[in-house]
Amino acid sequence: MKAIVAGIDGENVFLDVGLKSEGVMSTAEIRDAGGELTIQPGDTIEVFLLSRRGGEMIFTTRIGSGQASLQELEEAFHSGIPVEGRVTGEIKGGFSVTMAGQRAFCPYSQMDIRRVEDPEDYLDKSFSFRIIEFSNRGRNIIVSARAVLEEQRARQREELQQTLEEGMQVRGTVTSIRDFGAFVDIGGVDGLIPISEMA
Repeated sequence: MKAIVAGIDGENVFLDVGLKSEGVMSTAEIRDAGGELTIQPGDTIEVFLLSRRGGEMIFTTRIGSGQASLQELEEAFHSGIPVEGRVTGEIKGGFSVTMAGQRAFCPYSQMDIRRVEDPEDYLDKSFSFRIIEFSNRGRNIIVSARAVLEEQRARQREELQQTLEEGMQVRGTVTSIRDFGAFVDIGGVDGLIPISEMA
């Protein structure tokens, strides 16, 4: 659900989720690698209800990389909460992923939006995953980083399309080159530069 950051106080982020009482989330979720806050009061963010503690609603943007029970992972599966995981190895058909102390499998096709060319690029790195299958009491967990990336791109695309105008200059990344031109990613939207304009 969408929430507006109502305030940030020490270790807590207070959220307006459109209900009578405010929601709370840990500031650890909104700090970058350098410890700086990545959001500020007034920003709108996507959150998931993690639990209720008394009259207080506890939210998260994802389940972190610490220990979590299988029950929490099953709840993340049913509610669609992203879970942070680390790619620990390459196995037949995909990758072995450790998340919240549990082992999961991510097929090659679910690791990225684009085709996985070099599996080494993903090893020993952390990503946000969505659990797409949870069975055998947690002995079979299948995850997708692609699902999370596609959601992020859809949000970026929506925001970008509201600001794009004809003739506007934008910065992009060339994602592939064909005989007829180059495909460019401009922040969630794919564009095409005809070969005639690339001289």
